[in-house]
Amino acid sequence: MSRYEPVAEAATWQGLRDAMVKDDERGRVASLRTRDRGEDVGVGDEDAVRVVDLVSRNGRRLAQVEVWRTDGRWHAGEWSQCID
Repeated sequence: MSRYEPVAEAATWQGLRDAMVKDDERGRVASLRTRDRGEDVGVGDEDAVRVVDLVSRNGRRLAQVEVWRTDGRWHAGEWSQCID
């Protein structure tokens, strides 16, 4: 089943940014790069408002996540597409 792998969650956008930079599960995240903004810019089943790259110190993309808001909280997840 296709789904989001949770990356981070926070009450504010700044809190979410800080949480994503602290994430070392995908490697050492040095910065974030916003790829797209708008209404429902993602590929998953949430109404993503941003697509963000998690970037290493040498500029390599470690992961691409979609960001959305529900219930007054910010969420970031990596879309995992199931191919049967």
